[in-house]
Amino acid sequence: MVVSGSACKAFSFILHYFSLAMMFWMLVEGVHLYRQIIQVFYSGNPRTWVYGILGWGGPAVILIITGGVNHQSYGYERSCWLNPTDGTIWAFTGPAIAIVLVNVVILLLVVKTVVSASRGQLDNDKIKQIKAGLRSTLLLFPLLGIAWLLTPVVAVFPHVKALEYTFNLLNSLQGFFVAWLYCFLNSEVRNAIREHVRKSRESRASITNPSTVSTTEGSAAKPGMRLIRVAPAPVGPTQNQAVVSSHST
Repeated sequence: MVVSGSACKAFSFILHYFSLAMMFWMLVEGVHLYRQIIQVFYSGNPRTWVYGILGWGGPAVILIITGGVNHQSYGYERSCWLNPTDGTIWAFTGPAIAIVLVNVVILLLVVKTVVSASRGQLDNDKIKQIKAGLRSTLLLFPLLGIAWLLTPVVAVFPHVKALEYTFNLLNSLQGFFVAWLYCFLNSEVRNAIREHVRKSRESRASITNPSTVSTTEGSAAKPGMRLIRVAPAPVGPTQNQAVVSSHST
């Protein structure tokens, strides 16, 4: 069932914006990867606010221009999306293709940098870190590249259902593969989760059983040592010495 009217047009604007935002954040990821690799060899810190402007501001600029020039192509008679017959669809496919090509160039430059660095006199740990990150990117990028390189094909052949289903399937798994490769398989993330769980358990244990620390310290005494317990001095004018009792273990 196709929604018509202003609701469909509003949904088309929202869908266009967030689809572009997804593509622009893919570009941010590629740029950040390149800066991470170069930062090992050159100085300079990434500016995260620039990433935010690029990731959220770039789609807004395209949306404002497209909506101002040809807003009637949002939510046309067949679906709540951009009209492919009058060329408005290229307001999404154009940036998508450009971003994928830029990411391909960035990946090639990163590979070149890593290969050149491995020939020099660099610390082995740094080289291992670079190669580990590069392997993760190589595992992820082919899937993203192949999926979004189908964009112009789907735009040119909108009636071929096999292409449309393949395109939607690959892109629906994008978030899963990003989380899998960059979060669940990331050793730093797993170590941080383990450390957080360990501290949470210790905190709960100290609240429920506060004598655990003193018991642990007492159990650490070595065999053969004589433990001496000093009782507090009783209050009185004639008793001013501590009572000492000796216990051997």
